[in-house]
Amino acid sequence: MRWNPDHDRAQQETADSLTRHHAPHWWVMWSYSLRVWVAFHLGPATVAPLRHANPDQLSQHMRYLTHQNAPRPLTSGSLRAAPRPGPTVLPRTGPTTLTGLTTTLHTQEPR
Repeated sequence: MRWNPDHDRAQQETADSLTRHHAPHWWVMWSYSLRVWVAFHLGPATVAPLRHANPDQLSQHMRYLTHQNAPRPLTSGSLRAAPRPGPTVLPRTGPTTLTGLTTTLHTQEPR
């Protein structure tokens, strides 16, 4: 008997169920050739595709990684003033002439 995709209908339905359960963070497919479920992370974190022959183990692994990559709430100890972008103000030295133009040189003291 030749193989066709209908032979794996139950595995495809399980993949669809896992995708619905773990949406919007994961997309799951059944791999006909590998005979495993493969989950792809859809969030901003870089996560390698997961492969498991057992859908319960796959689901558990996806929950774990989703929890690990979840944004953490801010606490009072984690609030720090972010450095402000902008030019560094350097101390001035005296005026100098450069090709007929008068400019002011800026130098930075070594730290």
